[in-house]
Amino acid sequence: MLKVVLVFPLLLPLCAEQQNPGMSLPTTTERRQAPRATDTSRSIFEVFKNFTLSPGQSLGFDAVSDYTGADKAAVAIQCPASTDLRNVQLQFFWKFEGADFYAGTDFVNGTSLAHPNMGGAVVAVFGSSLRIEVKNNGTLPVACNQLTIYAVVR
Repeated sequence: MLKVVLVFPLLLPLCAEQQNPGMSLPTTTERRQAPRATDTSRSIFEVFKNFTLSPGQSLGFDAVSDYTGADKAAVAIQCPASTDLRNVQLQFFWKFEGADFYAGTDFVNGTSLAHPNMGGAVVAVFGSSLRIEVKNNGTLPVACNQLTIYAVVR
């Protein structure tokens, strides 16, 4: 019997510096889709970079990929070590072509993330279009380096 073991190192930043404290950098989106040679599925990767939320502010991220055929999506947020996400909430909204509105389906509180400044969640897919809202319920600004989305579409 052939046994294959894949090992992925987990790299956690010990510290990170914010280039311009108090300044919100423009959000950028990168999209990459890579077909797999072994089957007909494809992977979706999306990255939103460098964003800041003022206290009480929500910021929406609209995924550009089509999630039709995916069962679940994995979402991760990473912020500098000095950032506290305990008062942040990630909210997930889905819709499909022909629907007039997004429907809120899931949320993740920052207190349930793996680390105070980063973590992730896997959510069920309820449509072809995804919108993620990051909400700062705290009294201090929250600056993050990236929000990522990964899914396998069959």
